[in-house]
Amino acid sequence: MHGVGAAPLKSATTLTVEEFRIQKNEAADKPFQNHTERTLSGAWQSSERQLPSGTLRVDMKQPLARLAFYLLEPRSDDGLTDWNFLDEALRNAKVYPIVRTTD
Repeated sequence: MHGVGAAPLKSATTLTVEEFRIQKNEAADKPFQNHTERTLSGAWQSSERQLPSGTLRVDMKQPLARLAFYLLEPRSDDGLTDWNFLDEALRNAKVYPIVRTTD
């Protein structure tokens, strides 16, 4: 919807990534614009992961890279986490469902 480019992985790939380990996952007490804003706290840690075929990869060498980063960052105050797009994936999660890499 925002025009950010993403391409699916053609095959399963094992990579060293950074994953966000969740220490706190809180929902706001009161709704804001019909959403219960969500706030995560935690830290990024290096991890070896196998990413399945079809996993979407967002290249940061594109015109909307800053927007992509802002939307995907777990601690963003106006990203996908804050606006409840990832609530189902975050239910009882210890790790954020989106990883990052320097590759």
